[in-house]
Amino acid sequence: TYDPVTNLVYIGTGNGAPWPAEVRSPGGGDNLFTASIVALDADTGEYRWHYQTTPEDSWDFDNTQQLVTADLMIDGKMTHVLMQAPKNGVFYVLEAETGRVISADLFVPTANWMTGFDENYRPILNPDANYGAFGDRGFHVVPSAGGAHSWHPMAFSPDTGYMYIPTNYGSFPLVAEAGAKMGNQLLSINVGKSPQMPAPQLEGGGSYLLAWDPVKREPVWEQRMGSSRAGVMATAGNLVFQASGSNFQAFRADTGEAVWSADTQSGIVGGAASYELDGEQYVAVVAGQGGGRGGYWAPNYARLLVYKIGGEAVLPEPISFTPPVLNPPANFGDAEMLATGETHYNANCASCHGDSGRVSSLFPDLKYAAALNSPELFKAIVIDGILQSNGMVSFRNELSDADAEAVRAYVVTLANDLKDNPPPAPAFGGPGGPPPAPAPAPAPELHED
Repeated sequence: TYDPVTNLVYIGTGNGAPWPAEVRSPGGGDNLFTASIVALDADTGEYRWHYQTTPEDSWDFDNTQQLVTADLMIDGKMTHVLMQAPKNGVFYVLEAETGRVISADLFVPTANWMTGFDENYRPILNPDANYGAFGDRGFHVVPSAGGAHSWHPMAFSPDTGYMYIPTNYGSFPLVAEAGAKMGNQLLSINVGKSPQMPAPQLEGGGSYLLAWDPVKREPVWEQRMGSSRAGVMATAGNLVFQASGSNFQAFRADTGEAVWSADTQSGIVGGAASYELDGEQYVAVVAGQGGGRGGYWAPNYARLLVYKIGGEAVLPEPISFTPPVLNPPANFGDAEMLATGETHYNANCASCHGDSGRVSSLFPDLKYAAALNSPELFKAIVIDGILQSNGMVSFRNELSDADAEAVRAYVVTLANDLKDNPPPAPAFGGPGGPPPAPAPAPAPELHED
């Protein structure tokens, strides 16, 4: 972020890897300048100041979330500040010129990676959260490694004085294992293992849109129709726009009341933009995440959608599609082979196709892959790279033929488990058919000035 008032450029920095500080830096140390805010002179690039939000980070708490400047009345004095709500769950208000911390408060109900702050606003780390020192014991970090606020843009309204934050309150299991990989990332965590203690029970956990008052240092409202996984835009018309999945919505900025929504047929993750043309206000947003209504095989309806008061355009009807059939072969392989397959799957496949077969991206769900029925075809894809032109590269340098067959055995067990324990049918009428057409949405109450 460039600030013309101070002529400084503010940079949020990433976290270290491997993730466990005990593995990454066994001798200790803060790992300066990871997980920090760094201010540089815009003319010379000279270092001016820094503040490290998460020293000795072990929890994937990168600090790259938006850095917002504003003028706030604090203790009766108008103060030019820099604000950030990073993954670690703390909302920071800093003096923009000097980096002096004015306030640092949890914007989620609890966090267990720290116990508080010292007199210099350095977080006091929880010794129990140093899971890298405890072998297989592990730790469930709160907030989760996905972040109390991830990369999705937050928004500040100078009219209400509130910051609107896509928020997630949850935990994440972490077990250290030096040398363990997630895909090609040397993170030294074993995603196939769980901590020995149960996950914490979090009252009020989940994903929501939060309005935060940076002056009073407290939440104003939360909207559970909102999301932690979509960007936010605030307008001068007392509206906040955000999507939740394929539902694009507007809420009152002062109260959080839902006032408008529109089905977009596809997921939205970025923030919207507003502009004026010939005296009319428009709101534009990009949809196209897909995956929510049929996964990899469904149309993703990637579109730029533009709304205005009185807009009459109607989306085309959803397209029917035929998803693949879950048809794995019988389970095969002994316990040792399956354990080998799980290890290699987590190290080489999980970052795209999901851990334990749970797909969290737009890559195909391997449990439905026809190649599971043919060891020759599976090898041709995984080892020989016959689908490289489609983006599936060869893993010849990482896996032997026997390793690839062990991965196939492991995925077959996941597929058969899903076949024997199917999830509830989708609410829109089962696989293969599109969801019913939504009811017409009311015209958005956009700012007309």
